[in-house]
Amino acid sequence: MEQKKICPARKLTWDEIAHLMDLEIQEVLNRSVHCSAFLEDTLYWSAAATDYRFSIAELKELLWAAHAELDDWKETIPSDSDGSKSLGMGLSNCLLHSALHAEWECEHCTEEALWLLNYRELSGKQETETEDILNLPGVSVRVSELKTRHDLLSYLFENGPSHSSLMDFCDSYRELYHNELCWPYPISDGKHLGTFLIPVREGILSLPYDEADKTDYETFCLEDAKTFSAEDMAAFLDDWRSFSKELSDAMEMMQKFLQRKERPNGESS
Repeated sequence: MEQKKICPARKLTWDEIAHLMDLEIQEVLNRSVHCSAFLEDTLYWSAAATDYRFSIAELKELLWAAHAELDDWKETIPSDSDGSKSLGMGLSNCLLHSALHAEWECEHCTEEALWLLNYRELSGKQETETEDILNLPGVSVRVSELKTRHDLLSYLFENGPSHSSLMDFCDSYRELYHNELCWPYPISDGKHLGTFLIPVREGILSLPYDEADKTDYETFCLEDAKTFSAEDMAAFLDDWRSFSKELSDAMEMMQKFLQRKERPNGESS
């Protein structure tokens, strides 16, 4: 006889889910928004604001905070509007996980409630915060959804190792995150004129260049591409701070010189 498996479950009414959405939105956006949660069909449920319309920026902030997946971003961000009342099932589910601080194997929807099957509460904050999340200025990225080092270098090899090809490669990031996810580092490392820092699935890739032209801009040295260590990044940071301070000091001295030069004869400082 087949042994039956008993799994822990939790039942949440749609009103309870709506209240949890309210609390999560308040925490992330620092704004009181009243939501409703409801079953749309046998397999799809979602939450939506009843008295508010989320801007694109607010939807992105909620997605970042909830560590939403790539498909959730595509579902949530409207392509033909500047905002939405609806959160969609993906983001609603992410917010519910965050609110309950729990995991579950699957869900069962009814008209009255959402059943969470094989439900377990997480014991500590560290279980939900993983090394998979890369926080950058204005955007949080799930590293497992980035393209690989091989993807990037193969694309540049096939399409030309230029800045314009890199921007084409980053188009999908620009569309999804409104950020190209690459940063120029325009000072020499002692071997190259500069480099670009690009997150890839394996880590942070340094893509150096030695020349540039008016059409395609920087031309990359693919053979010298390197996945950075924390020590590498520390060295680049030290060099940048030294460069930035020296330049700032020089510009302040130049400004004082110009102020003296432009001062009418005889006018005291």
